[in-house]
Amino acid sequence: MPLTELVLDGFKSFAEKTTIHFNDGITGIVGPNGSGKSNITEAIRWVMGESSAKSLRGTNMKDVIFAGSQYRKPLNKAEVTLVFDNKDRELAFDADQVSITRRILRSGDSEFLINNQQVRMRDVRALFLDSGISPNSLAIISQGRVDQILNSRPEQRRLIFEEAAGVLHFKQQKEEAQTQLKKTQDNLIRINDLVKELEGRLEPLHEQSSLAKEYQFQKAGLDKKLKSLLAFEIEDINRQKEDVEKSAKKSQVLLSKLDNEVKDSQDAVSEKRGEYKKLQTERDNTQKQLLELSKKLSDLDASLQMVEQSRQFDDATKVEYQNQVKSLKNSLVKLNEDLASLQKNATELKDKQAVLQKQRDELTAELKEDPEELNKKLEENKKELFNLKFSLSTGNLEKPHRIKELRHEVAKIKTVIRERELNEGKEDSK
Repeated sequence: MPLTELVLDGFKSFAEKTTIHFNDGITGIVGPNGSGKSNITEAIRWVMGESSAKSLRGTNMKDVIFAGSQYRKPLNKAEVTLVFDNKDRELAFDADQVSITRRILRSGDSEFLINNQQVRMRDVRALFLDSGISPNSLAIISQGRVDQILNSRPEQRRLIFEEAAGVLHFKQQKEEAQTQLKKTQDNLIRINDLVKELEGRLEPLHEQSSLAKEYQFQKAGLDKKLKSLLAFEIEDINRQKEDVEKSAKKSQVLLSKLDNEVKDSQDAVSEKRGEYKKLQTERDNTQKQLLELSKKLSDLDASLQMVEQSRQFDDATKVEYQNQVKSLKNSLVKLNEDLASLQKNATELKDKQAVLQKQRDELTAELKEDPEELNKKLEENKKELFNLKFSLSTGNLEKPHRIKELRHEVAKIKTVIRERELNEGKEDSK
């Protein structure tokens, strides 16, 4: 049963998938401290069913997964596979090559595989115990194991000798058998308790049994009587069946007669239906003619209404036209009056225009005078007006109407001067 291959994938320091081949003879693995030599023996023990994380130098089983480094991220699983040559069938498995795999995920789920078939940890341990090796056997001596053996107590040394002699497997089977025996004894005790409990129920069960037997006897008699009654009922039903068959034959004859009468009645009904359809067609034609006449009558009524409405409209239009003529006549009279008034206003405006033209001519004539003479004349009139106002205030005024004349002349001269200045300003702007 030689070990031929060891495949490590994500187990502790083996981040990359690594395969170690074991050839015939002795295979040595050398390397500096911390290179992972001890991880190889721990990987073998882990696949063989090691369940103690402390013996694998960890706090929990997830510590066997590669935790990452400066240049690599941590992995999510660890997987180790042992491949054995089993041609001599030292392993109790019917295959020339046996591969045992253990896999654990970061979530804590784990599984064991033997030739890619999922099994239990117990099955893997049993497979190796039958061959005389185990995770703690002397076939695998880990770091510090020699000192532990030399410094061990007699009781511990005894276990080592038993394992080397192949007794440990039988001892474990003995412990399992004792455990099962203890469970069986517990079950026997439980069964005795149940028997004692059921013994108290035997007397009521005997009474119930006798009642059940009596019930079965009475039921058998009742079933026999029911069968006899059922036989009489069946005979009575057969007699009723014969009577019904006779009545059915009579009814069949009567039914045939009624069928013939129904057939004759159907022929008469068909004939009546033909006559009815003919009358219905004539009625439809009559209704169609009546509808056409009703439509023509409606059209005549509509035409008559339109004529009547036209006549009424003509009468109303005539009255409206008469009112309009009357209104137009009144408007004509008013317009004639307005025309006379406008003509009168035009005459008055012509008179005013003549007066204004006269004033304009006077102003034009005055505009032709010398401005210095006009200013001199304006000063003289102002002085005379001042003297007249003074005389008026002292009461010595002999001609009061002269003030009005002077004021009129002063205003007239101012107007002449203003118009001249305006004309000069227009000429300058041009």
